[in-house]
Amino acid sequence: STKTEPTEHNSSSTNDESKRLSKEEIDDYKEVFKLFDVDGSGDISEKELNDVLKRFGCEISEEDVRNLMTDTLNKAGNRDGILNFEAF
Repeated sequence: STKTEPTEHNSSSTNDESKRLSKEEIDDYKEVFKLFDVDGSGDISEKELNDVLKRFGCEISEEDVRNLMTDTLNKAGNRDGILNFEAF
């Protein structure tokens, strides 16, 4: 029935609301970002990502790290190849 199908407007509105983070959540993400941004540059390099993943016991190839970075940047709409906090 049409009552259970969301309209494009309602669907879009719901997606926007679900993407909003509280100040506390943003602060938590910033702390996690700092774990990855070892050199404090404001960006996470492939090497930094790989090092952190290894610290947590995840063995991953350089190619897989590169693909993970590319996928993350693409999903964030970041085309400059830099994984900064906004893209994170």
